[in-house]
Amino acid sequence: MNNKKIIYIIIFVILFTLSSYIHAVSYIVSNYSSVYYVGSDITLNVKGEDIIGKISITSSNSNVISVSKEYDWLDGNINIKLKAKAKGNATITIKSVDTSNSKTGKEVNISKSIKIYVTDMGDLNEDKKIDVTDAYIILSKIANNKVIDKKNISDINEDGKVDVTDAYMLLNIISKTQI
Repeated sequence: MNNKKIIYIIIFVILFTLSSYIHAVSYIVSNYSSVYYVGSDITLNVKGEDIIGKISITSSNSNVISVSKEYDWLDGNINIKLKAKAKGNATITIKSVDTSNSKTGKEVNISKSIKIYVTDMGDLNEDKKIDVTDAYIILSKIANNKVIDKKNISDINEDGKVDVTDAYMLLNIISKTQI
């Protein structure tokens, strides 16, 4: 065997050996939307990647969003239940408390946050969330010269009329709260 082949084999063996020791442990926090209507039940999905143990769940403003339980056990996927209580913003933080890498047993410390906006305006299709569908309803009614029957929740800027500005503001709120 020539020297180049030997060097390549040695490099391959070293890289293969190191790759078994390097593994990113994490969890992913996801939800359908970042804007919800007052009174909505919110579910966050937490997906663990090679992590197992106790996590804490906190709200930066429990007057806006309450958390169903302060602690949970993460082993794979879990759903965290929240309640949108009042108009405003809150940051939900999921933090490892007593967690470890499920493959190596080593302690893991991770923290993830997600910002959620709660409003009492804009849920035109009454699905308990604010999304582009609601802005579409405003624009569609304006374009077709139809009366907007839910003026009290359609007038986002509260200027007494429902127009393109309200749809724009609603889309702006949605886009600023995306994760």
